[in-house]
Amino acid sequence: MFSRARRERRRRHSSADATIGAAVASHALCRWGESQPWVVAVREPGARLPGLTFVIDCAELGSRTAWFGIGPSEGVADDDREVIVVLPKSIAGECASQGWAVAIASLAGDRSVVRVPLPATIGELQVLEGLLQVAYCAAFRRVGPLV
Repeated sequence: MFSRARRERRRRHSSADATIGAAVASHALCRWGESQPWVVAVREPGARLPGLTFVIDCAELGSRTAWFGIGPSEGVADDDREVIVVLPKSIAGECASQGWAVAIASLAGDRSVVRVPLPATIGELQVLEGLLQVAYCAAFRRVGPLV
């Protein structure tokens, strides 16, 4: 009984450490982002976030705001892609101070934009999805002008 549980823990740990390429990580994040309620993927030249931008558009709750972006996409190698995330300032500051993200800009309504490299392992992808979920929830509490 105990040996089966140990094998299962080892298997889960090793799968989290499995490496993934930039194209796979980018595709997985896009599919995951588009699966969230009220999310629209936008690819516009001159958009606030480079590449593909995911916008939360919920008229019922009065929210239309950039959530995260993956880019830049055109003319850039897959390995040089990055994820741009809109977070509450306190969380963005913590991510930057830990060295996990690079602060890019401050926005109105206690929001900040950070840059995070694309994940290189399944575990990193799961952690990034968790951070994006925090950003998603915070988007509905934000204060400031609509995008």
